[in-house]
Amino acid sequence: MEYIAAYDFGTSGVKAVIVDYDGKLIASSERGYPLLCPAHGFAEQNPEDYWQAVCGATQEVVKTSGIPKENVMGLAFSTQGMGIIPVAADGSILSNNITWLDSRAGDQANRINKAIGEVYLNANDVVSKLLWIKENDPELYENAAYFMDCTCFLNYKCTGEVYMELTRSSPHSLDAEELAHKHKLYTAAGVDLKKLPPLKTCTEFVGKLTPQAAEELGLTERAAVFMGTGDVPAAAAGAACSKLGDAHIYLGSSAWLTVLKDNIRVKNPCPGIYEMYSMNKEQMIYGGCVQSCCMTYEWAINQYYGAERKLLENGVLSKDESIYQFIEDEIREIPAGSNGLIVTPWLHGEHCPVLDEHARGTCINITNQHDRRHILNAVLEGVAYSLRGQVEYYRKDCGKDIASVTAVGGGALRDHWLQIIADVIQIPVHRTTNVRHAGAMGAAVVAAVGLGLYALEDAGKFINIEKSFYPRQENAVVYDKMYRIFMELYPALKDIYTDLNQSC
Repeated sequence: MEYIAAYDFGTSGVKAVIVDYDGKLIASSERGYPLLCPAHGFAEQNPEDYWQAVCGATQEVVKTSGIPKENVMGLAFSTQGMGIIPVAADGSILSNNITWLDSRAGDQANRINKAIGEVYLNANDVVSKLLWIKENDPELYENAAYFMDCTCFLNYKCTGEVYMELTRSSPHSLDAEELAHKHKLYTAAGVDLKKLPPLKTCTEFVGKLTPQAAEELGLTERAAVFMGTGDVPAAAAGAACSKLGDAHIYLGSSAWLTVLKDNIRVKNPCPGIYEMYSMNKEQMIYGGCVQSCCMTYEWAINQYYGAERKLLENGVLSKDESIYQFIEDEIREIPAGSNGLIVTPWLHGEHCPVLDEHARGTCINITNQHDRRHILNAVLEGVAYSLRGQVEYYRKDCGKDIASVTAVGGGALRDHWLQIIADVIQIPVHRTTNVRHAGAMGAAVVAAVGLGLYALEDAGKFINIEKSFYPRQENAVVYDKMYRIFMELYPALKDIYTDLNQSC
């Protein structure tokens, strides 16, 4: 029997899976790597940490699965987007990856926007950060033969081939108007397009594993590597989204809500909204990103439940209960709206429905009637309010409604959180099986299509629904009010955020 190795390559680590040709998940493994923040607004990672994590996860997942390594016939990566990895002509890595979270290039974004006569880029965008490199480290800029993203880098390590896929941050497009606009951005920034890799679409063959890569991964040179895709298109496929109108929510380090739409781009979309190619180039993905979803939740856990986390990890409080279940049991009875408490999940700035790298996490309206349970519950609600903002933007931009959403990502394991989201957005939420591996399952679809096993519209064959959460009408009035106030906070505090953070 033959198999696929697929990867979900996120901000905090990589998840590797072995999948058979029927879409059954055989085994999984994970490896982590650190996020480096050497200065305010900087968010970097060491690309060598990426490769070591991929190799370790692959070796472990093959061993755990019990399959012969020569039976892995294809592999593909789903990766975090908007990274910049400078690589020299000899293949040496010149500096850390400047990740999607990095917001150092605010000034550059503003100047490019002024040059093109529209507000399009922000501090996190690749073009802005490439100009930052050119201005602040000209030697690095000149020595870089290529500025790779994560997908390109991992494929290069596997095959020695250098390609980039269709993403918002690449200079490529299948649409002539969008291509011209992208080139306008790069021209305004003075960035040499020859330093950006050429194009392959997500299911195209890149190459076979090199002898060195096969040895380091614990696979064989038989394995074919396919181009892969970004985390959003992969998660959509892993959430069984294949038809127009299909929607999904991802709850991971970041969060997003996306909807599949036709390939006619929205004119003047709402703030922070992106449109990118899905795995089917005839469809676009409409969505927005909550920069710090589970990152905010993890921060709150460490601040307010740090002692319990350590006791649970050491088996003192319970031998089989996680900190997440412990907290869920504590906050389950907190009423909708957390007794008037609001927390904004903006630890690293925000992208949608607020678009501002200076925005920060804020706790509003705390009283002596609140305790740590209310704060944790309000964090979950804050993410839900942001997702509702994206739902409202879709209705405004596209003139359509959403019938239901499919939830994936590690945060989707929490029943209480999914019920909050269903109550806030007033739309049914369905959880898939293998929610923690939706991105990897989407990457498995890439490899399966590349191997000729399926068509893209057959992605649903890999996915099943495990549980559904329906809006509770008794909470609608409270959440309508809290959402309205949540959306009023940023305009009220915008200047304060700027004063506090623009010069840090």
